[in-house]
Amino acid sequence: MLGLLTEGLGLDLPIVALSYISAAQAKQPALPRVVSTLRVGGVRVLLDDGQGHGEGSSHHEPKHGRVEEYPWDLALDNLD
Repeated sequence: MLGLLTEGLGLDLPIVALSYISAAQAKQPALPRVVSTLRVGGVRVLLDDGQGHGEGSSHHEPKHGRVEEYPWDLALDNLD
């Protein structure tokens, strides 16, 4: 899967990443760096990360994610 994503970036294909992580996962210290790297690479990361990018999903409580509430329409609406 990662190979397809990296090739897509090299081909300048529109890529949208819509995170659905818990508040505990969001505390991972590498998250801001990874999100920034993806954005610099051209990925449209939809994540309310507290860095002025308020679009996208916010964090849910650990062990309380609900797949049926995943906002697929938001990801699809953000494809160019």
